[in-house]
Amino acid sequence: MRIHPDLRRFWPQLLFLMLAVLWFYRARYFTFYGLGIYSFIDIFLVLLITLLVLRFIFKQAWQPAWRGAWIAGCLLTLFHLGFNVVAKYRPTYDINIHPDAEGCIYLFVSTLTEDNAPFEVDANGIGYIPRGGRYDVQFNYRGEDITEFWEHSQVQQITMYNQDSTQKTAISLQCFDLKVDSTYIGRNPYAFLGCMDEGLLNDYIEINWVEPALLFKQVWSKRGALYDWEYDHKLSSTHPN
Repeated sequence: MRIHPDLRRFWPQLLFLMLAVLWFYRARYFTFYGLGIYSFIDIFLVLLITLLVLRFIFKQAWQPAWRGAWIAGCLLTLFHLGFNVVAKYRPTYDINIHPDAEGCIYLFVSTLTEDNAPFEVDANGIGYIPRGGRYDVQFNYRGEDITEFWEHSQVQQITMYNQDSTQKTAISLQCFDLKVDSTYIGRNPYAFLGCMDEGLLNDYIEINWVEPALLFKQVWSKRGALYDWEYDHKLSSTHPN
């Protein structure tokens, strides 16, 4: 198979054009406010500097210097693409909801990591997800992908106080309503879901539906009524963000 002479001659420019189109797409939709597009100013500056260095410092002819500049542009664009793909990579975990689960599903922010989290919801509608981390989830219920309804889940923080109100503990969770007949509150993003309060949480702990040791807790303490709250590192699961 013979390659057209122009293709052999202008392959750096053609390759740069293809990489540029791909980078424009990722920069527009996968960088902060699409500001990655302006990185092409840096790319063209590198291209120009490479051309001048090859031409006047290394005394190369215009054609080899021009080709070297385009190759440098290709390499830099390829670096931008690779860095963006690696930086934006988020693994996806399947969360299997027990087929007997009905009603409200509760996912507690836990002390577990992505390596040891079960990524499942039991028959009582209780599950645990890692705190933080960069990952996506996909929900499966009775052979159906219901991830779209998770987008409208409610984020809640339960705050509990001790008897003299000198200590407060915050526990975070997300919840959404699961209907057997496939009608979801989540279809209306503005629908209010009651989720869980302190009383229900304590009830679930008492009947062993919720494992308190797995809950991610943030604790604040104060020495008296006139003092501000101070984060208690010893009693909390970890430091606050």
